[in-house]
Amino acid sequence: MRICNAARLHNSKTVYWHVHKLRGSSQFRLVPVKDRNGATINDKERVKERWAEHFENMLSQDAVAGKDIDENEKVCDALDVK
Repeated sequence: MRICNAARLHNSKTVYWHVHKLRGSSQFRLVPVKDRNGATINDKERVKERWAEHFENMLSQDAVAGKDIDENEKVCDALDVK
């Protein structure tokens, strides 16, 4: 009832306090990811390694995409397209 009364009085600080007490402390939950072959990874260290691998791959592709953009600009300049 205290939560309801606090809500009726627009006392959000008290509502938050009670909800936090009822809910308890939050804990980090490991979200499983998939490896390159689609197998699920549940190990914390392996998940970190997979994310590092993923972003390393993404960043290396950005460098290649940048080359494509440069080539497209050259084609547009040659065709006088702005």
